[in-house]
Amino acid sequence: MNICYTELLIDNVQIPDEEEFDDSITNIAERNEVHESESNDITLKDLLSNLALQIDSEKTSKFNINRRNLWDGARRAFLRKTYKATNRISVMFTDSSGNSEGAVDFGGPTREFLRLLMHYLQHSKLFEGPENRKTLSCMRNDEYYLAGQAMAVSLVHGGPAPNFVTPVLYQCLVSDAKHVHSSLGDVVDPETQDMLQEIENASSLENLQELIQKHSTVLSIAGCFRPLKSLNDKRELLEDFINWYIVGRTVPSLVRLKEGLKTLGVLQAMEIHKHIFEEAFVWMEQEITTDTINGMFNIKFSPSGSNYQIQEEHIIGYWRDYLQDCEGK
Repeated sequence: MNICYTELLIDNVQIPDEEEFDDSITNIAERNEVHESESNDITLKDLLSNLALQIDSEKTSKFNINRRNLWDGARRAFLRKTYKATNRISVMFTDSSGNSEGAVDFGGPTREFLRLLMHYLQHSKLFEGPENRKTLSCMRNDEYYLAGQAMAVSLVHGGPAPNFVTPVLYQCLVSDAKHVHSSLGDVVDPETQDMLQEIENASSLENLQELIQKHSTVLSIAGCFRPLKSLNDKRELLEDFINWYIVGRTVPSLVRLKEGLKTLGVLQAMEIHKHIFEEAFVWMEQEITTDTINGMFNIKFSPSGSNYQIQEEHIIGYWRDYLQDCEGK
């Protein structure tokens, strides 16, 4: 495994080098199990590094990827009988003519592939909603299992986090969906939002009953079409419909997505460390600081006492001064 690539962190994900893998794997009795830490200082990087100990750097699963048909290539690789999530990923990109873009994958192509894969999922028809607040679109296929598997693989193999789902979808992943509370703001479809807003703004019982008749087809599908005896009944109606829209109609898709996330023990870790993994799935604005940038790299100096090491120490000092100057502007 190439040292240069494995020591670069993407989205705070670090893959240990081969020696760390070998030493740690020997000491782990149950590779898929993630235990609750007694320390309050545990981080997402710690948890992912623990999960990454499962990866066997001596074995590879090959992905032949054409950029124009990235998902098709990923599907074929994931569904191949010989594929194992614990194998190191080796990616070979090909152009439209089928020619290879490079030779051996030492980490760079894999990370690029995982980045493109997460970007594809974020903008695919499997999810709907604004850029960084995606929920399930309830498609009738089994792509959700593969989507969950791809997310788990990206996290553990050093790729970017799939941090584009809504908070309510994340809660459905790590908790019993029946107990997850949804609100009007969680509905991402504009037409459905307009319908619910119309009902919420009804100012009289007569107006409310007219709206119920107007939207009777959709309400019937959701099992929410019923006579209302007072204006206050609209609150319960809205809650029932929103819960159906967010959770009820997407249950089959949600179940398969969670099954895929069980790959490499990721879902189990999410359920134990709900708050820590939230940053990996739910997009949040974060201020980039000097510490943020410094934390993305591990420094590997030349042998102690060598001329190279002396020069490198000076360079690192200048680098950190530069970051502080940028932060101070």
